[in-house]
Amino acid sequence: MSFKDTGIIAFEAGADLEAARRVTINVSGLAVYAGATDPGLGVTKYAAKSGESVAVVLWNKPGTFEVEVDEAVTLNADLVAAANGKCTSLPAPAGTYVVIGKALSTASADGDIIEAVSINTGASKSVV
Repeated sequence: MSFKDTGIIAFEAGADLEAARRVTINVSGLAVYAGATDPGLGVTKYAAKSGESVAVVLWNKPGTFEVEVDEAVTLNADLVAAANGKCTSLPAPAGTYVVIGKALSTASADGDIIEAVSINTGASKSVV
């Protein structure tokens, strides 16, 4: 793989992927959804079918990104990893969660796409 300085890298989709979802790279080098315990490499820029090329906006890219959430989200909410490549607001129940960043817009329901900024992505945050 050659050096890229754009903050966006193309990978082959290992499954059908929706836009604005967190992805990781599996052992075969394919982009797949990141789970609730994995921040992944970044978010998909657009939807792609399995076997197609998909652009991934890396966490270290300057600026903001769009991400799909699994619930209503308030402005400035702490975002953490959720299942199927989505994000969620930091839950109230005790536990340790994988940080993604901060919400820069609001969402009213599961499936909404919001603007967010990467802050301490991949760090653990505990709720006691």
